[in-house]
Amino acid sequence: MPRPIRLIATDLDGTLDGNGCAITRYQDFAERLERYHERYGAAWVVCTGRSLHSFESVLKPLETLGISPDYVIVHHAYIYKRGRRGYWPHLFWNTAIRFQVWASSLYLRGALNEWLQMVKGMNDHVTTVFHRRNRLCLRFRTEESAEAAAELLRKKAAVFKHLRVFHYLLEVDVRTVPFTKGMALTELAQRLGIGNAEILAIGNGHNDISMLNGEAAGATGCPVNAEVDVMETVHRSGGHIARSRGLDGVIEILDAWLGDAVSSELPAWWTPNKQQKNPKSMGRRMNHPGRHHHTPAPRAALWVGILSAYTVLVVFASFGLVPFSGLIMKPFTMVAGLVERLIEILGLSVGISKDWDHMRIGLIGGGKMAEALISGMLAKTVCTVDDLLVSDLDPGRRQRLHGQYGVETLEQNRTVAERSDVVILAVKPQHLDPVLAELAPVAVGRLFVSIAAGRRLSTFEQRLPGARVVRVMPNLPFQAGEGMSVFCRGVDATEADVRLVRQILESGGRVLEMDESFFDFVTALSGSAPAFFAFVVQAFVKTAGAYGMASDTALQLALQTMRGTAAIMMQDGISPAELMVNVASKGGTTAAGLAVLENSDVSAVLQATLDAAARRSAELSA
Repeated sequence: MPRPIRLIATDLDGTLDGNGCAITRYQDFAERLERYHERYGAAWVVCTGRSLHSFESVLKPLETLGISPDYVIVHHAYIYKRGRRGYWPHLFWNTAIRFQVWASSLYLRGALNEWLQMVKGMNDHVTTVFHRRNRLCLRFRTEESAEAAAELLRKKAAVFKHLRVFHYLLEVDVRTVPFTKGMALTELAQRLGIGNAEILAIGNGHNDISMLNGEAAGATGCPVNAEVDVMETVHRSGGHIARSRGLDGVIEILDAWLGDAVSSELPAWWTPNKQQKNPKSMGRRMNHPGRHHHTPAPRAALWVGILSAYTVLVVFASFGLVPFSGLIMKPFTMVAGLVERLIEILGLSVGISKDWDHMRIGLIGGGKMAEALISGMLAKTVCTVDDLLVSDLDPGRRQRLHGQYGVETLEQNRTVAERSDVVILAVKPQHLDPVLAELAPVAVGRLFVSIAAGRRLSTFEQRLPGARVVRVMPNLPFQAGEGMSVFCRGVDATEADVRLVRQILESGGRVLEMDESFFDFVTALSGSAPAFFAFVVQAFVKTAGAYGMASDTALQLALQTMRGTAAIMMQDGISPAELMVNVASKGGTTAAGLAVLENSDVSAVLQATLDAAARRSAELSA
């Protein structure tokens, strides 16, 4: 069944005018737009890097055919609406977009400065090739050190949707990619009350990727003349890759989504853009798309007495609605630059993750799992030492955690909870009841995250009135950064709470959210299974001893084989059955061993093992 589309967003150059005889097809294009309007009440917005004047000059021939969009986004960022006398800017909407661009630039600049100092502190021989407000390029002495720095910076950059890290030979390049088109489209849709799933975005160039990656629009498409990276983006977002160029491709995309005939198949000739690995080959077009209006700051200053009038002029000048707009904007850009420079000089910290601003995390219990959480969060820079508090009755544990990680440790659980926004309950289940009674008076308004096995959400919600609760089932490999954590949220937990919990748990491995009804089996499959895997390894080592092999050698062989098997299945996405087929050849050694496993009905034994563990989990939770 075709999905309802209430907003159609198209690029201009290369998309609506992508082939020489496109003018003969505009009437067909107008008919498709009318169908969408009649069926879903769809509006049409054109997103372009042109100025409004340039856009209107291109639009004039189409207007003679009765074709004109309801909205236009110019300079990749600013929204205009069609009125009786042309297009007029939405001042408040555009002010919000302008602020987002400025704020993003400010946070990015602080982050790049911080990362530069971090990398130089870790490497003795690093040369700074570029260091600008939206780009950092470094050259290292060896490829190994460059690769290690690139991997670290990719993890740091993950919180910035518009930031990419490229590594080529000895150079590592951190730079922004175009993102304001997607930002402006999202702003427009929110103002119109249109959801992501009701937006169809069509484009062909790098500047369109932020519209086509599935975040701004739920439905996407591109003509066959789209750039290689754009095709890959549309393919990954499940959009339609047309087999025609320009406007013909746009019409094909509209028909595909209207007729529920979407095809994300890449053309046979398509190959990945290998040049993305080379920082020098990424082109100068990967600059920030929202900075066209920034000009060198002037030396003149405005009198304080005309500040109010100047503020009004800046709002209108930012959209080119008054004469000498460029001259009026120069003092504003100068002040903004001075503020950024002052922050840099004073060394003020610019937070990367907004979820953690002024957020304090308290851990009740300082055992091995709590230590793994502390180590992971600090190593992955999820938070700082100053953000953490830990309570534990054992003075030896408190001394170890403070000496090893520098975190503040206390004996009183309630004091830690009172001073924290997020409270992680990392105590053993048998010790949980008195802890909950102690924390109940200070529970209101706080997020409690329980990693105690066998205790359901309802227990915490009843014992901690007014708290928001998330239940987590981690496993032992979390301590090695390879954990598999599963969580479920309580009735009052917010999306912000879920993001925070994900950030915490991702510091120690992978994370899934599941319904609590699965938790007894999750406890068996994920929580208890490390012991079951260890049982199998132990059997392998014991058998190797019967052949005269040293136990440490046999253990190394078994562990690395197990690790490699998991890695290849996860990386290649193959099933256990496929892997067995790939390894076993007819009449070979693997086939002989598999036959013994099948004849012995090992599958039934393993099923009984998991059933027993799941039943015990249910008994403990009752």
